[in-house]
Amino acid sequence: MSLTLTIGNLDKVLAELKAAPKDIDRIINNEFKAFGQDMENKAKLNAPVNEGKLRQSISHATTNLAVKVAVNVDYAAFVEFGTKKFAAEWVATLPPDWQAFAATFKGKGGGNFTQLFYRILQWVTIKGVAATHSVKTKKRINSKANQQTEREVAYAITLSILKNGIHAQPYFYPAFNETKIDLIKNLKKQLNAQ
Repeated sequence: MSLTLTIGNLDKVLAELKAAPKDIDRIINNEFKAFGQDMENKAKLNAPVNEGKLRQSISHATTNLAVKVAVNVDYAAFVEFGTKKFAAEWVATLPPDWQAFAATFKGKGGGNFTQLFYRILQWVTIKGVAATHSVKTKKRINSKANQQTEREVAYAITLSILKNGIHAQPYFYPAFNETKIDLIKNLKKQLNAQ
């Protein structure tokens, strides 16, 4: 599952722009490219610091009179909207079109307990959440006891997520709202310059 938003027809503004000179398609595409790059950058900045893979997967593409900004990790929507009670709380505050967008991801986790556990175990291990370190070298000690502690911590986190869900950490929606304003302003400016 990936979180993808496509902006195509900004009806009113584009209708006015289409009545403009021949090079207006080039102007629109340039504005869409700028919008896509700006949104990608802002979404990456807004993304949680501990979500490096998610940040790296944010990209944009511009085609003829359309821009697509995507987050290509299967858990992107869960980070954006949260899960369980936290998703319900956050999504209820969004405009209706975003509520509908969020609803398309509801119940689509697609994994099982074991898969979630091993993902969390991998995260616990990489981040050193439960690791002990040598006082002398300050390096991580790899031992069977550490591995067991990591498994126990990952198990507890997995159970907590399944029971309570995860908080929303919006990065995409704020980036969209910010850059959309600039896009519309810039398109109108280009129209008035013609």
